[in-house]
Amino acid sequence: MNQNFSKIADFIERSENLSHEENFSLVKAIKDADSEMAIIAFKLDRTEKVKRTTAILLEETIEELEQKRKVVEETNLALRNNRLLF
Repeated sequence: MNQNFSKIADFIERSENLSHEENFSLVKAIKDADSEMAIIAFKLDRTEKVKRTTAILLEETIEELEQKRKVVEETNLALRNNRLLF
């Protein structure tokens, strides 16, 4: 459990001003919030990994397209030069 959530839960559990039901309800809410936060952190981590992978793939694709563009330009230049010869 998140350290801050754990401190809050401990404080609530030690509180004598709350009924057992209130105590249980608040601690459950903290545990639920902690669980949701863990899920969100996991999803964020996965999203960051996908983002890095996508960036790498995009860079590789751009490089490949640049190489293909150069080949096409060289081919076009060669074709123009051949037409001038005829």
